[in-house]
Amino acid sequence: MALFEKLKGIDQKFSWSFFGVVVSVLFFLFGLYTTFIYQKKPKLTFEILSEAPVYDVRENVSKLDILFEGQDIRTNKQTLTLLTLRVLNAGNADN
Repeated sequence: MALFEKLKGIDQKFSWSFFGVVVSVLFFLFGLYTTFIYQKKPKLTFEILSEAPVYDVRENVSKLDILFEGQDIRTNKQTLTLLTLRVLNAGNADN
């Protein structure tokens, strides 16, 4: 009950206009912070769900050419892999 009594006696010590000014100054400072200082930033994270080769040739077939964007993958000793990704935005911006 002591807290209730203190709250009840506040209007006798201070006028309500004083509390109105204090509250309005706090809201003004909060508005300035959210407008000029606070920055929204995206925070992207990538998670690899699966990684699988597109082709798998165990024998050397001389007449078989595997091309990707006009380049022979087998002669360059490269692999073509299919990735399944999950992209998460843990930030507070949608860009």
